Amino acid sequence: MLVDGAAVLYLDRGGSSIQALPAADDPVALAAALGALHDLVGDGRLRELVVGKVDGEPVATSPYRDALLGAGFVAGYRGYALRPAPAAERAYPRPAPTRRLG
Repeated sequence: MLVDGAAVLYLDRGGSSIQALPAADDPVALAAALGALHDLVGDGRLRELVVGKVDGEPVATSPYRDALLGAGFVAGYRGYALRPAPAAERAYPRPAPTRRLG
């Protein structure tokens, strides 16, 4: 996740691990990057995001634990999960599903 050109977080391809980069030390940049993760789930690009590790250690003992919880992640058995808000709480409608052609 880039915030104003600074690399803040790196989410691995599977989404199960986050690497905090030096710009993550700035609370404003970290909040913006976590908000971008929230948007991935909120607009339907991802069904859910479950993070098990941050910087190689379990998310529950990570220094970023409180920031993740504050961004809407909830503790689960696989790590911290971020799921879309119920339809009544969304700021914008979910995109219409698409069909494959051919």
